[in-house]
Amino acid sequence: MTSKGRAKSKQAGSAEHLRPSVAPRVFAAIEAEEIIDHLHDDNDTLKTCSLVCRAWLLPSRYHLFGRFPSQSSWIAPTKLDDFLGILDSETDNYISPFIRQVHFYNVCSDYSIVPFIPLLNVLNDETLTPAFKSLSFRRYILESDDLDHIPLHRLTYLDITKCTFETFDSLMALFSELSCVEKLLVDLVNVTSKSLPDRDCEAVLLPKLRNLELYAWMVKIIIPLLAPPPTLRDLSFGIHGIDELFIMREFLDDLAPDLNSFSLWYGGLGRQKDIELCLQAIDLKALALLCTFKFDMKNHATLSDIPAVLDQITSPMINHIKISFQVKPADIQPEEGSWRRIPAILARPNFRQLRKLEFYIDRPIHWAEKIEAWIRETLAELELRCTAIQVGEPKVMDSYYGADQHSTIIYFFK
Repeated sequence: MTSKGRAKSKQAGSAEHLRPSVAPRVFAAIEAEEIIDHLHDDNDTLKTCSLVCRAWLLPSRYHLFGRFPSQSSWIAPTKLDDFLGILDSETDNYISPFIRQVHFYNVCSDYSIVPFIPLLNVLNDETLTPAFKSLSFRRYILESDDLDHIPLHRLTYLDITKCTFETFDSLMALFSELSCVEKLLVDLVNVTSKSLPDRDCEAVLLPKLRNLELYAWMVKIIIPLLAPPPTLRDLSFGIHGIDELFIMREFLDDLAPDLNSFSLWYGGLGRQKDIELCLQAIDLKALALLCTFKFDMKNHATLSDIPAVLDQITSPMINHIKISFQVKPADIQPEEGSWRRIPAILARPNFRQLRKLEFYIDRPIHWAEKIEAWIRETLAELELRCTAIQVGEPKVMDSYYGADQHSTIIYFFK
């Protein structure tokens, strides 16, 4: 080989040495969106993603500006006015097209919504906020005149928590504007006027409502104002007395055949007979299309009461059951107890679709290991494979009043 050829070969070898062994990874647009969607709640990383390239900018903004809180501290002109200036700007408006959810959250006592009327007017403008569909109010006074500024007709989701209304008429006026709402959550709403709504007044029908959640004494206040919507599929109640149970029963009568999910948290007075009255009021046998059932009666139900609850479920579509109860020493004695009927009940044909079974066991926690051992042994024959058992202090508990510091959570999946 000539010296010229050797030099050329040497240069080629040098270039080959500098070339990376693996080509740089180039993400397709769909892969980038999947990555950004996975980071939907990590704002710092989303901000970095928005600077990568033009293709990553819009997906990042979708999550960065899709949901934001409006707190009372925003009343300062330097915050709220500047923000409104951006939303109204024709050149710098890079936020409003992405706004989907707005949360008005007041951390102190009841506060008027009036200072936020300019922001509500922006949300009322479909050209500025075309994606806006979800609204939450917490600890605000909502007067009759305020309702004119709230874009109720655009909402598919509304959460009213710890808010105060002047009269029941104001509350009904709010409901009458919810022509598109699909999910409604009401918790601890207060009505200043002691005058109850006229019995002859027509209940409001929410034509597209699919999910209704009522908590903390709201059954007495809200149910008389609403007509049972034929579109309702998911229903959750948090109630505190037998009288509320039977108000709920009247509401359920027209809905029962079509409900897919039903959740009940019952506080009550801790009387053992409440479990029987509760089962009478629910009438689970009427829920023919029930897929998900969650039942929390830790103050009343024990392990021995669980068979009576399961015995009422006749839907062949049931695939998820969650029951919260307390444990008593008599429940785990070696002699036969009513709770030993649980495997036989779950072996019935209508439970063939069951895929997830959850037991939330309240105190005393020192019984947890025995209950856990029994569940593992007796339900093994049903081919319910246990994927997670947590004994002790759970970080998260799917219960209306949050996690009990001495609860046992047992999950089963098929």
